[in-house]
Amino acid sequence: MRKEPISIDLLGTTLRVNTDEDPGYLSQLIEYLQQKTIDVKHTSRLEDPLKISILTSLFLIDELFKERLSPDSQTNSKDMEVITESIIRKLELTLKK
Repeated sequence: MRKEPISIDLLGTTLRVNTDEDPGYLSQLIEYLQQKTIDVKHTSRLEDPLKISILTSLFLIDELFKERLSPDSQTNSKDMEVITESIIRKLELTLKK
């Protein structure tokens, strides 16, 4: 599969990465992250991008853990773990280039 460039604009920082992941799927992820970041920024009234990022990460991890613990997701948790690890590896490889 051909690697496509994707741009991530968040908290005044722009990252451009090449990935072979589905662009539509990645766009959904980025939009969700952007909305969560905006929510955290407004509710916390923080201005420091690093602090906003850390707090947003904690909220997203909380969502992930709660989803993993729900009875409906127990069968899919291993699948999600494999997919998440794959995405992380691909992003790490792309960012190293």
